Amino acid sequence: AAAAPAPRSVAMVGARGAGKTALARALRAGGGGGAWPPAAATLEGVGGGPATETKHSVEVLWPSSGGGAPRKQMLDVWEASPCELALHPARHFRERGRDAVIFVFRCANPEEVDELLDYWLNVARYHCVKETTFLLVGTHLDCLEQGAAAQFAA
Repeated sequence: AAAAPAPRSVAMVGARGAGKTALARALRAGGGGGAWPPAAATLEGVGGGPATETKHSVEVLWPSSGGGAPRKQMLDVWEASPCELALHPARHFRERGRDAVIFVFRCANPEEVDELLDYWLNVARYHCVKETTFLLVGTHLDCLEQGAAAQFAA
């Protein structure tokens, strides 16, 4: 039998309260819809004392190249506190986010988008390899007025 592929590693970045943990929990619970049905999930704090980094491990169905049947793939989603991220950006982006970086922001707070794009995107680009995928995810869409929410959804 073929060896299992190495886990994909994804780093998450966002302000406190932006919804990083909720997004990771949704992934672990299968909240991503049919494309992300987890078969197994674990959560672990890394380091001693209060967790400054959290690893959410999820087994997902990953599309196969060439149109074959999806295969099981482990996905390690790393969430770091803002302090940990500021102190060790190379570790978070180069090691933890080697496959993708998810930037999470509250739609109702435009300053978070500015901070993510003006600062953290540049830091991530500096530390990540060129093949790294960057995703921008807006949360708290329900907190916007109806007209603004429709504009974001478009």
